[in-house]
Amino acid sequence: TDDWKNPTVTLKVVIDQDAARRVGITSQDIANALSNQLSGVEVTDYRVGDLSIPVVFRTREEQRTQLSRLNSLNIAVTNGAPVPLEQVARLEPEFGFSQVRRQDLERVVTVSGKSEVMTAAALDKTMTAEVEALKTTLPPIYRIEKGGEIEGSADAQEALFANVPLAFAFMILVLIWQFDSFRKPTMVLMTIPLSITGVALALILMPGANFSFMGILGFLALAGIVINNAIVLIDRIEIEKEAGRSDGDAIVEAGVRRLQPIIMTTATTSMGLLPIILSRDVLFYDLAVVIAGGLIVGTLLTLVVIPCLYAVFFGVKIERPPEHEDEEAVSTLPAVEPN
Repeated sequence: TDDWKNPTVTLKVVIDQDAARRVGITSQDIANALSNQLSGVEVTDYRVGDLSIPVVFRTREEQRTQLSRLNSLNIAVTNGAPVPLEQVARLEPEFGFSQVRRQDLERVVTVSGKSEVMTAAALDKTMTAEVEALKTTLPPIYRIEKGGEIEGSADAQEALFANVPLAFAFMILVLIWQFDSFRKPTMVLMTIPLSITGVALALILMPGANFSFMGILGFLALAGIVINNAIVLIDRIEIEKEAGRSDGDAIVEAGVRRLQPIIMTTATTSMGLLPIILSRDVLFYDLAVVIAGGLIVGTLLTLVVIPCLYAVFFGVKIERPPEHEDEEAVSTLPAVEPN
């Protein structure tokens, strides 16, 4: 649909200026007479307390709605008898728009469409080729701009990303202050790209999922969750080192101790989003898919990558225990003589 609606038939008054001048009638006199006949003229106000009610003088409805009466409409003449409209003008029907809308002083036709099975992003992707083809057929003075949900999403993303650098810088400062180090915050921030793999797989596998504005919000929330897992794992390594373990043993022990809590947290969060994903909620479907997919893959990668990064950044060498250690220990036991 479009907001200009269908064209309607209008009556155009074509004035015979020579005939009008001969009887002493101007175009303004004819316009006033037509306005008084069809719309009426305000003669006074009726006041009730502070309320002012206009009093309009006009003809009866049955006279105003009969177009045949317009030809016989009398036009007042200053010096002389009234003159019927058909003597000085004629009525010509023509098709025209019922309303003309403007935006920023320019004429704008808003064409809107709604799909019961597709999101706005998917519908826009489907219509892009046809819209581009339509642009090539328009005169140079015409242009096509996207509006509605697409325009609103673009404006919201612009406002959102305007403050992302400030929030990111503040987050880095907090991490540096918490760890009192530059290497550990660097390791934490390197876990954010790990979740992109899960986000991409989830968007590909789940039908109808798009990286929309809600998906972007989900990715920002996902980044916070993955960072939290990395912080917990690094903090556990420091606790193990304070307990007297070597650096290599602290990394291994921290990974073992934090494996189950992190996996349980990821599983419960993903299952909590499952009802939204299964119902394909109109508003939060993209957000749930992004968080669930990125969280599962990102968490698994974090459990592997963080210990490796810690070992690389701090030069820790993790030694494997010797093979068959238990068998060698058993073989050194003294033999027992049978009775």
